[in-house]
Amino acid sequence: MSLGFDACGISDVEPLDDDSKRLAHWVEKGCHAGMEYMNRQRHNPKDLFPDARSAIVCLMNYYPAMRQPAEEPQIAYYAYPTDYHYIIWSKLRQLAKELHLEEGQYIATCDTAPILERAMAVRAGLGWTGRNTLLVNPEFGSFVFIGILFTTLDLKNDKPMQPRCGNCHRCIDACPTASLTDYCIDARRCLSYLTIESREPLTEEMACNRRLFGCDLCQTACPWNKCFAHPHNHPELAPTTLELDIPNSTNSMLKRAKSPLCRSSLAKLKANYKLITEIDNGNKII
Repeated sequence: MSLGFDACGISDVEPLDDDSKRLAHWVEKGCHAGMEYMNRQRHNPKDLFPDARSAIVCLMNYYPAMRQPAEEPQIAYYAYPTDYHYIIWSKLRQLAKELHLEEGQYIATCDTAPILERAMAVRAGLGWTGRNTLLVNPEFGSFVFIGILFTTLDLKNDKPMQPRCGNCHRCIDACPTASLTDYCIDARRCLSYLTIESREPLTEEMACNRRLFGCDLCQTACPWNKCFAHPHNHPELAPTTLELDIPNSTNSMLKRAKSPLCRSSLAKLKANYKLITEIDNGNKII
């Protein structure tokens, strides 16, 4: 696509009742850990934008061409480049301009509004919810950013796909902390939550997994990624975060780089980096 998206689908804006029920049950079980904002998710897109008649859902492949050396504390692939929110917002605004939409005729979201974006992408025919709870696209796998343009345009909806995970459980088997079960993730044990959202430092047990910021293990184990994920061709997704010297970084350095690492506290990043390095060097005994 000329704007730099890799896939696009159209969804209606009817309430996401079934997904909302699943979310409520997930929260009731405490699987959201400290993410209290999950209680504020809206199941009806029109609560977000009352005039919406359609949703244009876009995907952007972010699978990297190069990866960190295995001996370094690992950062999730999505955090390699500049914070994706800036990139997707810009592209969605360009899309609105291409469609001659004026202010008040659309709302752009990219993991920035209390709406179930993955469910919208599924409804727009862009993939299915994998056993690891992520969107899986048959052409790009699960390494995709999701952006949505809710609009007053009345567009023809795309047809949802049938799930294609079958009996595969490789994502569950690959999770080092047993945070995954069938189509459910318990954030209280998920390394992505523990290294990003949680304000607590990693325990030595968790640090042994060598994840500094986020975790891709359930994704890299997925056959759809092994077979179909391929490097993106977006210059704006250059791996700028990998150029940062985390032990010697400052908050201003991370902010100037618009790094996703800003989502975690710098003190926690440095403490976790030090702990992982000490374990690697045999200075910590579990």
